[in-house]
Amino acid sequence: MKNFLVIITLIAAIPCYGQIGIKLFQFRPIGDLGAAMKKSYSGELMYIGDFENGNLRLRAGVSFIILKPRLDTFPVYTLKQDGNGITAYPGYEVYHKYNMYLFHMGFDYKIITLGNFSFYPGLDFIVGGVDMDYNLSYETLSGENFSGGEILGGIRLRLGADYSISEKTGLFMEISRSMYKIAEQGGFSHHEIGIGFRYKF
Repeated sequence: MKNFLVIITLIAAIPCYGQIGIKLFQFRPIGDLGAAMKKSYSGELMYIGDFENGNLRLRAGVSFIILKPRLDTFPVYTLKQDGNGITAYPGYEVYHKYNMYLFHMGFDYKIITLGNFSFYPGLDFIVGGVDMDYNLSYETLSGENFSGGEILGGIRLRLGADYSISEKTGLFMEISRSMYKIAEQGGFSHHEIGIGFRYKF
């Protein structure tokens, strides 16, 4: 939680020009993360630059996602070599908590303008962490209990469309794919589909 507050402070320290934005999105884990965790909904608070000075705008944002496991208890197994060869030991894994906090910093590049609409791809660098609590146990073998956090880092690729309502306000819609490595766990990824509102100050 302390790292999350530091991230918010960094965003607050960004020079006061440009736009603030709020995006509501569906978090769609895929791969190994998607096999264990359900889809979730969350939001992103962000600073967004302005396309008025060219086709490039900078942005930075922070989001917090609470994930829920697909099962109360996951069946697992491990293999161990002994005098009789290789033996499979069944076990179980239970997630009590799995929360992610993410800080994104990157840019959008406008490629098409049609009236009040702008279309852009974007790229973000991601840093953050996972706060988790789980139990892992195998039959006749010692198990593992973990409660704490792990850091993560990666990138987010994005496609978006922006509609200017007025000189100071606008709506935008984005789809994105994030890929990152969580320390001690390996590589993971997720999709986001979201819609947001921006206000120029």
